[in-house]
Amino acid sequence: MLLVGAWLVYFLLHSLFASLAVKRWVAGSRPHLFPVYRLLFNLQSLLLLLPPLYLTYSWDAPFLWRWHGAAGWLANGLAAIALLLFIWSLKYYDSGEFIGSKQWRERQCRVEDMEGFHISP
Repeated sequence: MLLVGAWLVYFLLHSLFASLAVKRWVAGSRPHLFPVYRLLFNLQSLLLLLPPLYLTYSWDAPFLWRWHGAAGWLANGLAAIALLLFIWSLKYYDSGEFIGSKQWRERQCRVEDMEGFHISP
């Protein structure tokens, strides 16, 4: 239950801080901090990810599944291909806006993200 609780707290906080309502509140109450909001959001997301990841990987429990032999090579090969495709797809997105460095550099105070949702090839 501790592990489930840690992941639920992470998901709830991540969704809360990503919501337009919280962004609008920060923009209205602390407009001078808003250009760095996205950068701080990503930083806190990484930091809040550490406890559930630590619990997940330090937990002494049996694996749900474990691939051996050819199936293991296939699973790891597919994971490597997925990682390479993910890295390749990054060129279709504005990484500066995703991370928040663009908003900070340009002192942007817009609550909504400039880059709309789109799917890379």
